[in-house]
Amino acid sequence: MQDTLRYYAQRTDEESIKSVDAKIVNAKKDIEEMTNSFIQAKSQLLRDNIEKKMLEFEVLLDNLLMQKAKLEIERGFNIGEQDLLKFIKEILSGDPTKEDYKNQS
Repeated sequence: MQDTLRYYAQRTDEESIKSVDAKIVNAKKDIEEMTNSFIQAKSQLLRDNIEKKMLEFEVLLDNLLMQKAKLEIERGFNIGEQDLLKFIKEILSGDPTKEDYKNQS
């Protein structure tokens, strides 16, 4: 139980958010470099490849921004041992065939 609470605290601490921030900065830098390469590209094949890679980086950037937002939201929750025990009890006593049980996770 304590390991789970420590993991939760570590997952939402300032260092985790800074790590995601660093990844966001790197992704933006890579997108900017690809934009410059796209502008300077002479062949259509090269432009097509750069454009495909840029789309992948846009998805990566969106995912990183979403991950950061989720971490910041989670960080605002103060989950303690009692909260975790209550959640486990609800899961163990639930009926997996019922729709509201399936929507808990």
